[in-house]
Amino acid sequence: SEEKLNSYDVILLFDVLEHIPVNDQILFMRRISGMLKEGGHIFIKVPNANSLLGMRWRYNDWTHHCSFTECSLEFVCLNSGFTDINFLKDESSLSPRWPLIPRWGLRYYYLRQIFRSVWRCYLRSELGAQCDSISVGYNLFAHARKA
Repeated sequence: SEEKLNSYDVILLFDVLEHIPVNDQILFMRRISGMLKEGGHIFIKVPNANSLLGMRWRYNDWTHHCSFTECSLEFVCLNSGFTDINFLKDESSLSPRWPLIPRWGLRYYYLRQIFRSVWRCYLRSELGAQCDSISVGYNLFAHARKA
């Protein structure tokens, strides 16, 4: 609505964009951009297609229309009026979890670290040095500014 145009300094869009049909995502993001003041910030969290479990998270929730790579999320942001897009480290899915047997918590944590390291090696063999900047956690976490 008109009263919300250029109203906000910051918008948090966590676990939302993947629920918007792909053909509507840029229009949706342009509307979000319109709500931000000039130079306003947006923080976005979406499922990461680069994750070892990327396909599981994509199809685990039937309301998801897509998952994102850093390239596809950057494409949506750039075509929606955002600049200075950067990807922030999101290792929230790596925090140690304490199951019924507490001593296993750290073992699971280190096991996930090992699997992610192996996955990074595979990505490097396929993609070369560009994979060094690819997040392999469950989510992509990005920050952008309204142009």
